[in-house]
Amino acid sequence: SFSICDEYEFGDGETREFMRVDGTIECDGARHRFIVTFASIALFVFPIGMPSLCWVLLWSRRKDIVSRKNQIGDESLDSLSFLFHMYRRQFW
Repeated sequence: SFSICDEYEFGDGETREFMRVDGTIECDGARHRFIVTFASIALFVFPIGMPSLCWVLLWSRRKDIVSRKNQIGDESLDSLSFLFHMYRRQFW
């Protein structure tokens, strides 16, 4: 987990929690809330967003990909060819 905190006692009975991965960040602070929020968003964006982005890019150029003359296609498909060049046209 990205929000594991350890509790420390400061001798006068006061205890505070700090992040285990960075002992300078207090768990009740704004920086900790930002880190947890950012990590939570990234947890969903990358596994869902990246494949979706690839799908949209490929779908938008599907006619060019299907009608290509060779496995890589022409210069207009250079930026996307790493996503499809290993597949034969019959699978598109």
